[in-house]
Amino acid sequence: MEELIRELRKLPGIGSEGARRIIFYLMGKGVEEVDRLTGLIRSLVADYKICSQCGNISRVDPCEICSNPLREKDKLCIVEDVEALMNIEQSGFYDGLYHVMTPHRQIFSTGEPDEEQLEYLTRHIDALKPSEIIIGTSPNVTGQLMYFAVMKAVTASKHRPDKITRFAYGLPAGIHVEHADKTSLHAAIDFRTPVEFYENKK
Repeated sequence: MEELIRELRKLPGIGSEGARRIIFYLMGKGVEEVDRLTGLIRSLVADYKICSQCGNISRVDPCEICSNPLREKDKLCIVEDVEALMNIEQSGFYDGLYHVMTPHRQIFSTGEPDEEQLEYLTRHIDALKPSEIIIGTSPNVTGQLMYFAVMKAVTASKHRPDKITRFAYGLPAGIHVEHADKTSLHAAIDFRTPVEFYENKK
């Protein structure tokens, strides 16, 4: 049990007490239901892959969003992680494409952006050539680090979009985009603010 608690604590948001509650819950369900749960987890890990174009998770590559002919190809929304993408999709207020800086916690674990991920973003921008880039990062410290790193990548790209915007502060300060409510996301997307290009000073 202690070994299982240690493994469960590696999951986001799970502490020792939460891990014990999960274990006792599963013990009360029996082997058949536990087998079903582990089978679903195994299937999820085996069947889903990372979209080579945007970084979303999907059963197909490219993902359903990138390959959807009805999406607006001239808009690219850059988000921190897949959870943020899913929350924006569920809001129903955005119909463009995405780029997922996945996983943002690993990218910024040392406080510095991962150059490989930034180059991946630059290549995506150059391939897609969007007329608008929307920076959909969270209004917190991690989101600000992401914002400056994204601007660095956008500036380094060969393609210059007509417009760069970022989510308006309809989002409460300190909240992650994936946790924002539908109304706040609507305001953040609809009233997004323009961003100026900046050049690195020598």
